[in-house]
Amino acid sequence: MDIEKLIKENPELLLAIANLIAKAGGDEQANSEPKPKKAKRSRSKKPAVSVVEEDTKIRVKSTKFRKSNRPNLFDSMEIKNSHKADAKTDKKLLKNRRPSERREALDLINVVCRCCGKKEKINPGIVYDAARYKCNQCSTSSG
Repeated sequence: MDIEKLIKENPELLLAIANLIAKAGGDEQANSEPKPKKAKRSRSKKPAVSVVEEDTKIRVKSTKFRKSNRPNLFDSMEIKNSHKADAKTDKKLLKNRRPSERREALDLINVVCRCCGKKEKINPGIVYDAARYKCNQCSTSSG
């Protein structure tokens, strides 16, 4: 069917289709009533402040963080003093516990610095080869 022929025969149908498209948001110009613009809000996150003048001094009070007369519900909770019971339980559990065994002390080895000739006793885990040992003073100096 030809579109021009359809328009000539049923102009009311064409208007109904145009109104449906406008309501769906497809054509913004088809809206007969412009939408009112909303007022912009300021985006500052400053708390509400009231200023009180006393003589020549100005004191600023924050109205956002005022103390209220609400009851402290934590005082009425059962969990309030549970830390005291935990300490008693820990003491009972650790009463018969022995400290873990320590490893044996390593025998220190004698080494000689290859730069300055200083003799030292050191942990064998530090040295890869005793012939290549450098003392701290020689390792931190240049050269």
